[in-house]
Amino acid sequence: MKYILASCLAVSVCAANDPKTGTFTNLGFDEPIITFPPSLGLTSDILNGWALTAAGGEVPIVIPVGPTVTVPTLTFAQPYKDPLPSFGKYQLSFVNFVNHEFELTPTYTLKQAGKVPELALELQVFYDSFDTPPPPDLLQCRINGQNIPIESSDWFGVGIWEFPVSAYAGQEVELEFVLGPTHGLFFDIAGFTSVPEPSTWALLGLGGSFFGWVCRRRRRPQ
Repeated sequence: MKYILASCLAVSVCAANDPKTGTFTNLGFDEPIITFPPSLGLTSDILNGWALTAAGGEVPIVIPVGPTVTVPTLTFAQPYKDPLPSFGKYQLSFVNFVNHEFELTPTYTLKQAGKVPELALELQVFYDSFDTPPPPDLLQCRINGQNIPIESSDWFGVGIWEFPVSAYAGQEVELEFVLGPTHGLFFDIAGFTSVPEPSTWALLGLGGSFFGWVCRRRRRPQ
């Protein structure tokens, strides 16, 4: 009986926590194409699926992957802090280092087309700069050109933010992030959070009912 209960609960948890990225390529920047080993690549390869523009123009620069001694315009590096395991290995860092001083970056735009998962509830991102929470002119998420309101997550205070996307669940969309001028920022995407399927809720209910039945049997006088 214990084995059956453990199996039901395990299946329920796995189904509820299954990560979903839809048909987007390299959604969390963790699948780069390294053009020049061990640590260099063209922006289009490093971002692999994303189109990056700055002030309306492309950013065809070569950027380093991982920790670096110099400070390039765009760094693709391991997170200096890991708020959640779901954020993967890498995050983007944007700085503008000119004449030994940090100046404001241009406005960057990341864009990609793909299908939002069927059960998508929110899109979770990591954004860290000198402004917290980030004002609308510094961090915007758009779907098909429409601004999505930003919400603080349960992890408020560590740079994690969410955008409600349930209205677009199951649809082919154009996903866009606008990163406004700042003296430096870190950006990453964890992915879509989803509501469990009806079958998952049924499994959870079955497991809970079974657990309650076992507890009642144990409390019965012999």
